[in-house]
Amino acid sequence: MSPTQAAATPLEMYDQAVKYARDQRLPPGTPTPLPTKDWLPENIGVLNRYYDWLVSGGASMHTIP
Repeated sequence: MSPTQAAATPLEMYDQAVKYARDQRLPPGTPTPLPTKDWLPENIGVLNRYYDWLVSGGASMHTIP
């Protein structure tokens, strides 16, 4: 098994967070987040702008993902 590659874009960071989330602790019937491949293009744009806003405001790269 190969190690997980470091995420380079906000979309990759989000998708890795969704993939490795501990969803089994959620109550039955709770909706889970979808990966970005299932998002509307407008929502992807919002995520990218939000990421840029965090970075421009001085947020640490360790706290963003």
